[in-house]
Amino acid sequence: MTSPSDAHNNIYMNLKDLQGHLRVTCHKTIYRWIETEGFPEPKKLGGLRRWDVAEVAEWVATHNSSKKQ
Repeated sequence: MTSPSDAHNNIYMNLKDLQGHLRVTCHKTIYRWIETEGFPEPKKLGGLRRWDVAEVAEWVATHNSSKKQ
């Protein structure tokens, strides 16, 4: 679980915003990526699931560079 101080220093997005950012139409794709591709898991903040923007950006950069090789 994320501590309040961690949550205060990071930027988070909800599932709908994450889908738009990644251009994913089905939320099941994101959960499949968590299970099979090492996509960052959501943090629980006040009972809500949120993704850390920096973790997502790092995964995208790593995932895209590994596909180019």
